[in-house]
Amino acid sequence: MKVLLLVEIPKVGHKGEIVDVSRGYAKNLLLRKKMAVVATSQIISEYEQRKEKEDRIKEEKIKEISLLAKKLLEQTFQFYLKTGKNGETFSSVHADEICDAVFQKVKDSGSHALERSDVSCDTKPIKTLGEHPVELRIGRGENTHRIGMMINVLGK
Repeated sequence: MKVLLLVEIPKVGHKGEIVDVSRGYAKNLLLRKKMAVVATSQIISEYEQRKEKEDRIKEEKIKEISLLAKKLLEQTFQFYLKTGKNGETFSSVHADEICDAVFQKVKDSGSHALERSDVSCDTKPIKTLGEHPVELRIGRGENTHRIGMMINVLGK
């Protein structure tokens, strides 16, 4: 029996999915506890339309993220550290600061394809002045783009 799940059920499916379950399981548990509804032809067609729309949106987001990745390769990011008379630094540039700067640049460009959590970087704190290579990950899961870029750390 095909049912549309209204809640996530472990080992059965996620909320919003149409799954095939035994008639007894559907009648005695899923339908009785309002965890699912019977998947009529109308519900199935609506589900397929929603799924196609979600797939289209996902593809557009993947394209936009790849374009953003190419644009970010051309960008130079500058960070300023407080320095002493002899050039010693009193702080460092952390991965979160780099990710925040990249996300802000993307946001300023007018793109809404990324959220802050889509930008990550595993670099150690940078405590020296000059140019430093940094690897960013943009996107999530199978759609992750890795970008190797340079950041410039200057003293003030």
